[in-house]
Amino acid sequence: MGGGKIAVETAFRYAKFTFVQSLRQGKAINMFFSLSSFFQKTKYSLNYLFSHPEMQRIPKQIIGRLLLWEIYKIVRYQPKIRIHDRAKMRLIPGKRRGIHGLIFIFRDRYETGVLQAINQFCLPGAICYDIGANIGLWSIKLSEVVGDAGRVYAFEPFSKSIELLRENLAMSGCQNIEVVPVGLGDKDSICKIYVPADPGRAALSPESLDDTAEDIQIKRLDDIWEAQGCPKVGFCKIDVEGSEPFIIEGGAKVFSQVRPVVCCEINPFKLYKMGKTPQDIFQKFSSWNYQGFIWSLDKQDFVKFKDVETIKGDLDVVFIPN
Repeated sequence: MGGGKIAVETAFRYAKFTFVQSLRQGKAINMFFSLSSFFQKTKYSLNYLFSHPEMQRIPKQIIGRLLLWEIYKIVRYQPKIRIHDRAKMRLIPGKRRGIHGLIFIFRDRYETGVLQAINQFCLPGAICYDIGANIGLWSIKLSEVVGDAGRVYAFEPFSKSIELLRENLAMSGCQNIEVVPVGLGDKDSICKIYVPADPGRAALSPESLDDTAEDIQIKRLDDIWEAQGCPKVGFCKIDVEGSEPFIIEGGAKVFSQVRPVVCCEINPFKLYKMGKTPQDIFQKFSSWNYQGFIWSLDKQDFVKFKDVETIKGDLDVVFIPN
């Protein structure tokens, strides 16, 4: 007993000494902020998980997939899943749940607004732009909807996402998709894309000092559209983590003259980091006589959206030309 008591006291003194030393070196403060950030992210993840419509619809399946994904992360297994009507995708577990995990857990209902927009506004035989295609979730869905008579152009600048995008398209037998390996903006340039632990959040502004960076080519959408022969684009999805206003500016002819239906993510945090606001997107589309709509779970339909100042988190808005 005496030896055990001495061991505990010694361990306590050592821990106290280590903490004091860390405090003097500023490490304890860093540890506090790291823990605080961890708990904030965990709270956000849990709120997102339990408020997601699929958790209300099929809770047992969602929890089962969540647990299975955590196992895959531990054993570093990369699952291939069936998705949409007949497609397949390979997903890669990472440090965070990220886009790969969210697709695994929620499948094509991961972003309900985008799914419903494609189902309602994308027509067989249409030409579509998927801007910010990532690993192909919505490119593949668009491919299935437009069929052999249609065409999908998948814009993705990040090299690792391009590799997996091409693999997923090949596995799914998508012959009507063309990958366009460039970023889009308001002028031609070479920029750095910053990639956090979740590659789905890759952006032209860094999230943290841990982000990796890669040089990418930026082109104007109008120039690419003209080089394609000015096709009649019917549907456009944009999700580029805050660069949406620059892409919209560089595609002014497409949006003002061709007037496709546009499903655009609004992410205030990412927009602010790029020096922009949600109002910039709404004002530009309003100047071209578009109206914004969002998917209503209660009404199971799209409803007009006007309260731009109330946007706090990610929101998928469908801009429809009048």
